[in-house]
Amino acid sequence: MESSFKLGVNSLESERQLQEHRFEYEISQNTGANQRDIDTYANSVLNFQGQQFVTNFTGSGTTRRAGFNFPNATFLRSGLPFDGYGYRGTQSIPAAYAMGDLFLHPKLRLIGGARVEKTDLEAAVLPRSQILGSPSGGQIATTDVMPSVSAVIPLTSQVSLRGGWSSTVARPTYREFAPYEYFDTTDGLAYRGNGALRRTTINNLDARLEWYPAPGELFSFALFQKDLTDPIEPLIADNAAGIVSFTNNPTATIRGIEFEARKGLGFLDPSFSGVSLGGNFAYIQSVVDVYYPSGAGVALYQRPLFDQPDYIANVDLTWDVVHLGSTLSISYARSAQWLAVDGGQGSPNIYEQPADSLDIFLSQKLGSRWRLMLGAKNLIDPAFRQILINDLGETAERYGDRYVFRSYRRGVTVSLSLSADF
Repeated sequence: MESSFKLGVNSLESERQLQEHRFEYEISQNTGANQRDIDTYANSVLNFQGQQFVTNFTGSGTTRRAGFNFPNATFLRSGLPFDGYGYRGTQSIPAAYAMGDLFLHPKLRLIGGARVEKTDLEAAVLPRSQILGSPSGGQIATTDVMPSVSAVIPLTSQVSLRGGWSSTVARPTYREFAPYEYFDTTDGLAYRGNGALRRTTINNLDARLEWYPAPGELFSFALFQKDLTDPIEPLIADNAAGIVSFTNNPTATIRGIEFEARKGLGFLDPSFSGVSLGGNFAYIQSVVDVYYPSGAGVALYQRPLFDQPDYIANVDLTWDVVHLGSTLSISYARSAQWLAVDGGQGSPNIYEQPADSLDIFLSQKLGSRWRLMLGAKNLIDPAFRQILINDLGETAERYGDRYVFRSYRRGVTVSLSLSADF
């Protein structure tokens, strides 16, 4: 085997522009908006019997129609008389890398190098979207050198040991970074970006033992750890208004083990030729440092990192009929509960509860170029539940799972596609 050396450059450029059209109902201050019972007043306004609506009649006889006019409503959009709602963002990431792949010994392959990335991320809100007391935008300008090194040690012709260390970064998305408030109709929550976010730096360490008993078959065991500085997480920034924002917590650590396997079932019976069973299981422990108000000062506690369940399990069964060009795949997945949103200010956090997923995909080759794909996802269609859990103490308080923040079903997704290779 010959050693090699590579050099390369690339650049990632992106631009995002969001503009919203909003319909607002402006209530005059002398029509009761200062009443103490705002909810009662709002209900009286949003009622066809309320005086904020004017009834108009058109036509006569059988064509007579009644309509309602909103005299105090204003349609706010881009252009005159306002500059609109939304934000503009740009991101530029030019990069260069150098990598060496060295076969130092028949029993040792060493791969190493470094990547240099320059980040220039900017986001600015349109004038009418600026939040009172908040900046109108944000900027991240950094240069990161990210080295990496890995080694492959072939123990036998079928067994190898791999290990590696690398440094990476994770940048905020436009949605997380632009200091702009918006309502997400998908989850029913209001969000506010944070222009003061910093990018996350990550050190990755892993080791993996692999065994390939036959072509297409695999058994592996892996250990991994990630150390994060300035991890980005969502939190409820305004409990009264129910607004979710984003913040950098000081540090976090993720460590775990993973098992992966894939085995053909032809050894059971010749009729099972082309059928394989596979899956993986990962057990994960994550810890993040979080500061919260306590008395006249602040206190520190540790909890799981955002979007990191304690375990992830996947199983799939695949039947590949080569002479017919057909492939049928059935997959099942389940993960432990994971943090969806930090409650903020020492309040209970919001955790997504475990749910099962079952998907089926059928692929059929048509001639030499065409392929038909039929898929059905989330066939079990479980109820996804988010509940409040207070994990400030040594033992998490679940309140008997009574406090449900949100519960919903995603429904079954069926897809049909036709593709061609040329």
